[in-house]
Amino acid sequence: MLYVCGTPIGNLNDITPRLIETLNLVDLIICEDTRHSIKLLNHLNISKKLISYHQHNEFKKVDYIIDLLKNGNKIALLSDAGMPVISDPGAILVKKVIENNIPIVPISGPSAFILALIASGFDIEPFIFYGFIDRDKQKKDNFFKDIKEQNKAIVIYESPFKLIKTLKEVLEKIDDIEVCIARELTKRFEEFWRGKISDAITYFSEKEIKGEFCIVFQPYQKKEEITQNTIELFAKSLLLQGLHKKEAGKIMAEKYNIKSSDAYKILLDLS
Repeated sequence: MLYVCGTPIGNLNDITPRLIETLNLVDLIICEDTRHSIKLLNHLNISKKLISYHQHNEFKKVDYIIDLLKNGNKIALLSDAGMPVISDPGAILVKKVIENNIPIVPISGPSAFILALIASGFDIEPFIFYGFIDRDKQKKDNFFKDIKEQNKAIVIYESPFKLIKTLKEVLEKIDDIEVCIARELTKRFEEFWRGKISDAITYFSEKEIKGEFCIVFQPYQKKEEITQNTIELFAKSLLLQGLHKKEAGKIMAEKYNIKSSDAYKILLDLS
């Protein structure tokens, strides 16, 4: 049996009784960094054999772990924080376990991108999760394309070293859209910053950047091509609603950034 276990991303109070029960139950634990996981086990007063399993050795160790499972061992899979497989090692092992008809039990726990999404204030159904942006040019271009064309909330992870660069690229290639930038989630200095990308660049450029970041981009709305016909159709709809020309003109001026006198003239011509 393989137990895929979610662990706290910062606040140890997020440890669930089920996680503790599972870690006590298993025969051994495979984890991203044994030095990190031993701290969690010590906190829980649990002593288990730990096997290192990370992105640099997962191909080499997957068959060894499958053999351990076939020999009847109950194994827990941990990442350093949050859910394994989600931008962390584990996907290769999970696929291999399924191929060998070995049962998998997911043990729920916190995930940074879910916390950022629900606190963003954006329309998040549906959304696209990218994890860390792939540096391959084609895949990176697809990321920008999705922001511009999918009309969905987009959420990514980003390191403090690349935060400003990524924000500048989105500003240049897309627009000055709204973002929610979350950092130090569940920790003492948890922060949610919300606003335009240009303001985010200024804000984070002026302070020391620490911790991993989760960025949620609002669903991008393509700008409507404003023509005389577009304005006239909108004006007609306002008149059909029975609005007074003065009130309708004010609405038109605000919506299309035109002079109130020009809006009023259009309304007169349509009367």
